[in-house]
Amino acid sequence: MSVPPHLASTRRLLWAAFGGPVPPGMVLPVIRVLYDHMSDRNLADVMADVNGGEAVWLNEVYRAAALAVDDPDVRRARMTLLRHGLASWLDGP
Repeated sequence: MSVPPHLASTRRLLWAAFGGPVPPGMVLPVIRVLYDHMSDRNLADVMADVNGGEAVWLNEVYRAAALAVDDPDVRRARMTLLRHGLASWLDGP
């Protein structure tokens, strides 16, 4: 699956941070970090592109939304993404 142009910056952010698919233990925390800034469908589409698959990602987005933003794994995911361009990504193009 290839993401549409408006999701390309998110794909680049994830690839910069992880060099490939998001590791299994970081998937939900990473989704939670991005959740407040993207639609559920767009987030599911990016995760399907980066990690493969398609059908399960919307369910994972809903699971991740229940995580607390101060959860240690979510904080760790935020720090990883910040080191790889999250602040610029949040500022937009």
